[in-house]
Amino acid sequence: MKRILIPTDFSENSKSGIKFGLKWAEKDDLHLVFINIYQPIRKLEWTKSEFEQNETAEIRRSKEELDRFILDVFESFGVTPKHYSTEIIEGLRADSSILEYCENNQDINYICISTRGAGGLKKMLGTNTGNLITQSKIPVIAVPQDYQGTNLETVLYASDLENYSSEINKVLNFARPLKLPVEVLHFSWPNEDHSKNDELNRDYEYGLTFSFPPHNVRHKLITNLQDQVSEKQPSVFIMFTNQEKSFWEKLITPSKTEQLSFNIEVPMMVFKKEKSA
Repeated sequence: MKRILIPTDFSENSKSGIKFGLKWAEKDDLHLVFINIYQPIRKLEWTKSEFEQNETAEIRRSKEELDRFILDVFESFGVTPKHYSTEIIEGLRADSSILEYCENNQDINYICISTRGAGGLKKMLGTNTGNLITQSKIPVIAVPQDYQGTNLETVLYASDLENYSSEINKVLNFARPLKLPVEVLHFSWPNEDHSKNDELNRDYEYGLTFSFPPHNVRHKLITNLQDQVSEKQPSVFIMFTNQEKSFWEKLITPSKTEQLSFNIEVPMMVFKKEKSA
């Protein structure tokens, strides 16, 4: 059974990630793990015992609030998943706490988190969702804050065709249990011929379709991707991203996948891109 980690800060914006998880659980055998990050506070005048007593009380209060919040979302959405749990995680930063939790709980298969636009320095240094996309070893699903829980019907997978056979299998591992048709999108260059590509022509015993729109050099890649997503309106958009950049490289040239997550119109699933063999 897949285990999906879904963080929430009790805000309206965070409900979109929960809604996507519920829609997913309707069609696949999942265990949804809803978490909230508790940031411990320690007053200077507190003794160690007083700090521990306060921490225990606050974690219990946060757990009760989390349970109420999740049940309210279930009720408003009219769905209760078969398998779910709630947990409070202690940490100072949401993104690093989530990554540490996944490191210590190797049975987590995906992180599903709500996202919203970010501007200025926050956009350069990264939001929680952006940091997870560029650092997480496991796939991250970034769900727009206005996601309404629409039916899962199609998958659009954008590929550079490097490590295609490995990547398409990961895409199919998600799509197959949901019986979702998968469209492979690749921006082609002049004189590029994919008709004899053995990897593309391999029989995966699945309904794959392909589109090779010309690469519009007048626009940035991220613009071309946004145009395709807006036109095709997939239920889930899938990309693989290169995480092997230094801090300064990320600051100067942020990940296209991270940038796209700030403005994407549909849920976006991001896998860590492996090196070519």
